[in-house]
Amino acid sequence: MRAGVLAVMGQRDSATTLLRAILANPRTPATAQMSSNQLYHLDVLQGRIAESELERDRFRRIASDRGNAIGPIVADLRKSQVQALVLRDTAAARRTLAAVEESLRLDSMAPSDRPYGALVYSNVLVGNVARAKQYLSDYQRATPPGLQRDSLDARWMRTVIALGEGRARDAVTFARSLRAEQTCQRCGLYEEGLAWEQLGQADSAQAAYERMLTAPSTAPSLIYEAVSLPQVQRQLGAIYEAKGERTKAVEQYTAFLDLWRRADPELQPQVHEVKERLSRLVGEGAR
Repeated sequence: MRAGVLAVMGQRDSATTLLRAILANPRTPATAQMSSNQLYHLDVLQGRIAESELERDRFRRIASDRGNAIGPIVADLRKSQVQALVLRDTAAARRTLAAVEESLRLDSMAPSDRPYGALVYSNVLVGNVARAKQYLSDYQRATPPGLQRDSLDARWMRTVIALGEGRARDAVTFARSLRAEQTCQRCGLYEEGLAWEQLGQADSAQAAYERMLTAPSTAPSLIYEAVSLPQVQRQLGAIYEAKGERTKAVEQYTAFLDLWRRADPELQPQVHEVKERLSRLVGEGAR
């Protein structure tokens, strides 16, 4: 799909325009669902959370009309992840997650349809690591061993649980296993960087974050990048700043500010923080 290619190439404004045109007159319901999902994640990536919520609502309607029961559930879990990681509103994320879990009937779904990966991630982000581990146990009981071995979901769940429990070296190992599959070479690199930071190894964290920015971007990785790429730009900028690598720090902070140049008011305190860091670094360079 051309919009996905444009987004992968970093031409986000062009991709957004094209996706909106497709959604105005989609050829098929499947095209509408896929386009809405891509547009939702592009909005999140650029800090346009209010617009992303409107798109999430459209995606839920399209998925429901197509008889896709899992799509709306995953979309609601994604909302909790955005609230926790992007908006930094853990209380709101907990409320959203609780509402999803209250209405969720996993036993009525085929094991392959159950959104274990999203449930684990949302619970880890709000600090419910014990609950996340319960979902992993349920997954292991319900899923045949052969499918578990080849599942990216299984590797993802183990990665984020290890990170949530402070088992940083395990988190690094699991994060790297995510990239054994060629479908997403950026997936897990943000979590790997966080794990190295937990271990106090800034050089290794830097290497993980830098690889996140240089590894090939694909359509699957766009979903991952929606919440992780802005975090990586800031984390990497902070590492460069701490090391006195002013030019590289300026580059990452500038990239973040460009990405969030039209971010919502709720995100402006985070934008202002990076602007202050950038201003200080530019001022130091002029002396």
